Amino acid sequence: MTHRRVDTLWCLDKSQADRVPGLMPRGGPTHATGGHSAPQCGARPRKRRANATGQTNPNSDNKTRPLNILQWNAEGAYQKKISLTERLHRDKIDVACIQETHLNPNHRFSIRGYQTFRMDREGRQKGGVLILVKNDIPAKDFKIDTGQQSEIHGAYITLCNTTVTIFNLYCPSDKDLALHTMNLPPENCLTVGDFNSHSTSWGYKESDRRGDEVEDWQIENNLLLLNDPEDPPTFFSRRWISTSTPDLAFASDDISKITSRKVQNQLAGSDHKPVLLAVNMNYKPSNPKTFPRWNYSKADWVKFATLSDKLCKSVKCDDSNVNRACKNFNKAILEATNRSIPRGARRNYRPYWTEELQELENEVTNCRECSPTLNNNIALKASTARHKKAFNKAARTSWKQKTESLNLDKDGQKLWKLTKAMNDEDTKQIPIVIERGQEMVTGRRAANCFIDTYEEVSSIQVPDERKREIHKEIKEHQVQPNPPDYMNIPFNARELEDALKALKDKKSPGPDKITNEMLKYMGPKAKSKLIGLYNNGWKEVARSCYGTHLQERQRTLKDNQLPSHQPNQLCRQAHGKTHKQSPRMALGEEEHPHTRTGWL
Repeated sequence: MTHRRVDTLWCLDKSQADRVPGLMPRGGPTHATGGHSAPQCGARPRKRRANATGQTNPNSDNKTRPLNILQWNAEGAYQKKISLTERLHRDKIDVACIQETHLNPNHRFSIRGYQTFRMDREGRQKGGVLILVKNDIPAKDFKIDTGQQSEIHGAYITLCNTTVTIFNLYCPSDKDLALHTMNLPPENCLTVGDFNSHSTSWGYKESDRRGDEVEDWQIENNLLLLNDPEDPPTFFSRRWISTSTPDLAFASDDISKITSRKVQNQLAGSDHKPVLLAVNMNYKPSNPKTFPRWNYSKADWVKFATLSDKLCKSVKCDDSNVNRACKNFNKAILEATNRSIPRGARRNYRPYWTEELQELENEVTNCRECSPTLNNNIALKASTARHKKAFNKAARTSWKQKTESLNLDKDGQKLWKLTKAMNDEDTKQIPIVIERGQEMVTGRRAANCFIDTYEEVSSIQVPDERKREIHKEIKEHQVQPNPPDYMNIPFNARELEDALKALKDKKSPGPDKITNEMLKYMGPKAKSKLIGLYNNGWKEVARSCYGTHLQERQRTLKDNQLPSHQPNQLCRQAHGKTHKQSPRMALGEEEHPHTRTGWL
């Protein structure tokens, strides 16, 4: 344990915090199964030639596309969450501005994969606005005080170092619009919502006072209307059996030039159709890191063991390039897995969704598209009622089956996962956004802001006397007693089997995509190859440690700097997944046969 202390002491010699670097590979060999190596204090960067086995380049398949913004008057979002979620994922919606959510503080409402910004109506039922932003888009919301008039909610989103301001508005017909309360920036601004105002500019036969007010506000702020009078109407009045377009979208000149508007099919039985705004900002969505889901209940383990032995036969355990040997081993195991274990998962899978429900939903959509007549209105109400009844029945049946299948004694993981989902607990980290003047920064720029702000606090000046004490303490820890004899012998099959028995099933794999089940059910020849990889990695890492140590010693004498203790860090990487389960492997993390030479 002394090495860790020395590493910590040496890190104190850093006199000033450095700015956040770019993407840089960490030194040291990979795990025996191809995972990441641990960070090292003072390690020198090396050029990475290829990705680790099982790892994909997150930017390789990314293509730019428009930023998709959905505006929709939900007329109650709580009961329409499932349908809304499907539409968001199906159309790859990045930002959703929803009006008339009818939510109150007692309602938990969140959608997986999205940040939720709510502004519920206080003191009255109905109303309320909501903004959903994808987790990978840095966002920060703000509220507009209108004095109990219209409900206006805003959000800043950051894309490619550009901050876009989005306003989400809902104003009932008995309230003032209060448009003057919005401080609209001259660029990168978008305002959407249900204005409940009439004007010939957006498809009404005549204009009213509120429509004139909106047009005056538009002219004063140099905004452009994205609606076209020829666009299909978005609202169907069941009471008056008529259609209109109260759902409007305004944008600054730069945004309007790159934005297209399209009215979509009905959603969840709301009288308002959703509207899709595609902003061509060359948005490049992040590529989520997903791992294959293996169906181990249908696995052919006999076939897997046979294939793993056959495919691992060509793996050279004594290869001096440990990384290459690990990659070949991983490739063989994954190939055997692909041939013997089924995998796959449906995105946004709804266990209760059936062809009957899909037909009923299509029926509602068809009725909604018909001309607004009395008979068509009756047919629309009837189809909506049938769809809602069948939907609720299927959801209840699915919930009953789900709860009946839970067994806390057998598999508590499913129960806790369900509990977290019910409590809207999302473990995914959202981007950190820092407001610097009029600019919103995130990512590396936000980290640099922290460093610049707290530079004086984080800059630790180490006195010369303390430096001399550290040098002396390092010399005292360089010489260690000889390790016990059992630390010099290679790993054997019994140790590997003991380690594999202690591994737990249903655990997430690392970047190498090798799961515990794969390691457990490998054939005997494949396990023998794995042992060879461990022993060869232990030997080769020790050899590289010795060379690194000599280089560090020479650099220390030349530059009068402290060594980085990279060798000890490197030795910790040579064991792979199972080393934590074996007592001798665990001891190997802190004590290596070469410690008797005095350079570890």
